[in-house]
Amino acid sequence: VLGLDEVKGPLRTEWQRETLTEVLMARYQANLTTILTTNLDQDGLHDLFGTGLEGERIVSRLNEWAPVLEVEGPDLRGGGHG
Repeated sequence: VLGLDEVKGPLRTEWQRETLTEVLMARYQANLTTILTTNLDQDGLHDLFGTGLEGERIVSRLNEWAPVLEVEGPDLRGGGHG
């Protein structure tokens, strides 16, 4: 199991985008469990991975491979908690 927490964009370099895409595609092809958390919606994912063919492919595969679970609740960071 690989967990990627707080994936968000924009990625600062092409290397970051390529590396994240390679990791996700390899795990997709091997059918390995991957948990990805993000505050991004579909448009945000397209912005993160790019709007070209490669970006479209990874977003499409993420949608096929990983169910979207929306989690709602209060922000528990700060405010003297902890």
